[in-house]
Amino acid sequence: MTYRDVTAPAGTFVGLTISGPADGRWLLRRGPSAWALEAGAGERGAAEVALDEDSAWRLFTKGLTRERAAAQATVSGDRWLREWLLDAVAIIA
Repeated sequence: MTYRDVTAPAGTFVGLTISGPADGRWLLRRGPSAWALEAGAGERGAAEVALDEDSAWRLFTKGLTRERAAAQATVSGDRWLREWLLDAVAIIA
């Protein structure tokens, strides 16, 4: 699953906050025709997910199920938008 398949008004964004030594915040923002990932802070998104870095890397490499990650995460906002984030896969180098 990817956000490419998620429809939302332009300007909508989902916030992801990772806590730990390599902490940071990223925004997945809907543009006129596609979603774009950017580093950022600021206002709250339509959906928010916060995870510790250990849970995040395990989730994004499929070493942690969506259900377990959701139980460990702090979430708020639009459930449908944040559920897609819990299905994301990332290559971590």
